Amino acid sequence: MFESMSQAPALDRSAKNGFRCAVYPDPGKVLAKSFLRIDSLGVPGLGEIENFAKQKPVPDSVFQVYKEQFSYDKTDLKARVE
Repeated sequence: MFESMSQAPALDRSAKNGFRCAVYPDPGKVLAKSFLRIDSLGVPGLGEIENFAKQKPVPDSVFQVYKEQFSYDKTDLKARVE
C-alpha cells in the first residue's frame, strides 16, 4: 500500500482519514524487516522527498487557516487494544 497511487492526496482532510498504532505482544514473531524505515527514494512513482526544512514560512493569516484544518473536539477517544 506504500506506493499505491490510489491513496488520498497529502492535504486531504476528510473525515475518513486517521491513523493506527500497533502494539506487538511478541515482537520476536514479527519479521525484522517489518520495522525497517521505508525509503521512498527510488520507489517508482514517488520521486524525491521534499525538504520541508527549506520551505519559507507562510504568513500568520495563512497559518491560521492551516491550523483550523487540524482542529478537533478534545473528547475521550475511547481507545482500546484489540
